Amino acid sequence: MNELMQMVEQFTKQNLNQTSESKVAEVAKETGNSLVEGFKSGNLTDLLNLGENTNVNALASNPMIGSIIENLSGNLTKKVGLDSTTSNQFAGSVIPQLISAVIAGVKDGKFELSDLMSMAGAAGLDQNGDGKLDLKDAMAAVTNGKLGDMLGGFFKK
Repeated sequence: MNELMQMVEQFTKQNLNQTSESKVAEVAKETGNSLVEGFKSGNLTDLLNLGENTNVNALASNPMIGSIIENLSGNLTKKVGLDSTTSNQFAGSVIPQLISAVIAGVKDGKFELSDLMSMAGAAGLDQNGDGKLDLKDAMAAVTNGKLGDMLGGFFKK
């Protein structure tokens, strides 16, 4: 999980090189939260198996990833105070890069899919214990009132 958060921070710094450190930290946090929300809104396995290549342009056109981009862009504008142009450009660039890096990491052994699933499950995301993160887990989290607890604990170091 630390490696994934380091990737988020690295991509954030690369894409917002003229932004203050405090803003970069806020953007990295929102980016991580949006990525988790995206994982929760679909099946993590499906997201990581989007294709044999990790082409960021192909990934950006995927509807599931498009919703992650849209969510992040809105949050960066509302919560962090970035202008909408910067938010849109950043989200449209960094989310496909991150997903591509995670997919490549799973393929080359840097990330084990089972480890990602275990970490997500350990953070309370796999609500029904079936080893998959999908809409059923998200609905269970919302109906059980544990969504805030899950998100709060997910990014603790």
